[in-house]
Amino acid sequence: MMYHYSSAHPRHFCIVAELTAARLPDDYRRAHQAVLSRHPLLRAKIDFDHEGGPSFYECPMIPEPDLLQRQADFDWCRTVESELQRDFDAAAPRHRTTIVHDDTGAHVIITLHHAIADAIAGTAIIEDLMHALAGRPLAPLGFPTALEGDEIFLTFDRPRTGVEVALKGMPNVGMLIEIASQPLWRDFQGDRIAVRSASLDENLVAGLESKARKHRIPLNSIICTSIAAAALKREARKNYRILSAINLRPILGFAAGECAMRTIEAVVPLASVSAEHFWICARWHSEQIASIRDPEKISSNNRLLDSVISPGSDPRLSCGLLGTLNQDATVTNLGRLSVARSVDDVGLTALWGPMGHGRLSTERFFGISILGDKLHLVETTPADHPSFIDGIIEVLEWVSQS
Repeated sequence: MMYHYSSAHPRHFCIVAELTAARLPDDYRRAHQAVLSRHPLLRAKIDFDHEGGPSFYECPMIPEPDLLQRQADFDWCRTVESELQRDFDAAAPRHRTTIVHDDTGAHVIITLHHAIADAIAGTAIIEDLMHALAGRPLAPLGFPTALEGDEIFLTFDRPRTGVEVALKGMPNVGMLIEIASQPLWRDFQGDRIAVRSASLDENLVAGLESKARKHRIPLNSIICTSIAAAALKREARKNYRILSAINLRPILGFAAGECAMRTIEAVVPLASVSAEHFWICARWHSEQIASIRDPEKISSNNRLLDSVISPGSDPRLSCGLLGTLNQDATVTNLGRLSVARSVDDVGLTALWGPMGHGRLSTERFFGISILGDKLHLVETTPADHPSFIDGIIEVLEWVSQS
């Protein structure tokens, strides 16, 4: 599904790691090669099989990392913007790595196609790179097992189109194709985006986690509700549709360290999030997200999607299906990272992401991660859209003290 969708509306993402390590360019090259040797999908290209569907094939073109000398004024946000605005070579594997280094360490920017990976897989690649830089051996992994369909999309809303009704029963293929032709997306060619970042200190993070425990509401729902509250304040958006990425690995028992796409994405609408109703909205969000985590429901919805979109089906069906979600923001919260903070003398001081190229006309893309005592927040928007990342932080500060 994501291959067809991204062919029409390129939607890849980046993960950025800040490493401390005294290494030479050849050390980074060897470590990068070791990571590629470990993960089959990092060596694969996508082509069409005899049935007309996309399949993975071993690619003779093994990508080298772009190695750049880090200057004093280096800003990784600008590098990410450039990466997200550039599509992949169709004949090459669907990832790129840029390493901007100096004598003390490096910024590692990994760009990944959703057909081969999600953000959790991106963090596993970073950890593998750290092990390789430390001289640790990396055992090769087998080809990831497939789901009955590569991704699941759910929406919790009163249906606004016949498609949302159809997904609960018999799908209307004609309507999906009609939606795919609508001007819901920005043109990729010439599109410009802006990436902004912010860090929340340990006191604010501790306050938020304390409130999450007190109200028995996951921090992810508090953050998503804060985004909707900022949208109401900054843009007068009374109804805000947030797409949240949910990791399937702990639900269905998939391996944590493999490079693969293992994500459910659910859209939950939040309406008029005011201070008075903040905790009601946050609880509503958490209940809707929790309701899709049942393995049987996941399998049932996946089979339904397979009945609508098969590997050789009309590519427009993927675009039409994702167009029905019509999210205002995509939020991927990696949570408190389990990635090693250090491997011998190789240290990880920050991990940012994911940063994604939201394709819908006004879509914002947010990535959240907690490493140690800091929460890292990144926002990606169309370049001509003002940021409200500071507005989100204002709401989170109020939440921590309320």
